[in-house]
Amino acid sequence: LGLLLLILYYKPKNILEIGVYNGRRSIQMIEAAKIFKNNVEYYGFDLFEDLSPKMLKNEASKKPMAITKIKKLLAGHEKIFLYKGFTNKTLKKFIGEKKRIDFIFIDGGHSVETIKDDYINSVKSASKKSIIVFDDYYNPELIDISRFGSNKIYNQLKKQSYRPKFLPFKDKYRENGKINEIEMFFVINNKFKS
Repeated sequence: LGLLLLILYYKPKNILEIGVYNGRRSIQMIEAAKIFKNNVEYYGFDLFEDLSPKMLKNEASKKPMAITKIKKLLAGHEKIFLYKGFTNKTLKKFIGEKKRIDFIFIDGGHSVETIKDDYINSVKSASKKSIIVFDDYYNPELIDISRFGSNKIYNQLKKQSYRPKFLPFKDKYRENGKINEIEMFFVINNKFKS
């Protein structure tokens, strides 16, 4: 819900999502943005069906849908561009297209290294006032934040006075008999250097 509120508030004309998964959030973001602009462009990055069981475990991720199913799901919208492969390659290629993105949502692999790489590469396509949203800020009592999550990036951005802000809603799930909460935070691209 918080993600959609950001879309409604900032009214982006284009959206870049890292980690398409099942496409539900993709549709929600596109439709929210289309309330204000008809020609919304969406760029989705994922491994789709190529995510192996080993990578799934190493990234603490969920198995995404096949790219053909995502294409069918998003078929009712124009200007949909899907990129299949590792983001350290696909995002670098995308940077070469010189597109400026208004809204970036980072929710791909959950390892600290992958999130950091996705951030470094995606921000190179950010417009001057882009909104950059990070998922997977974890409770350090329940998740090893030295290996997983966006907590380290949040702390780094805060130290560099980028003023990251948490969204008001949390995702909750049960794991090992305990309730875990995952938060999202965002920053406005007013002084990122690419």
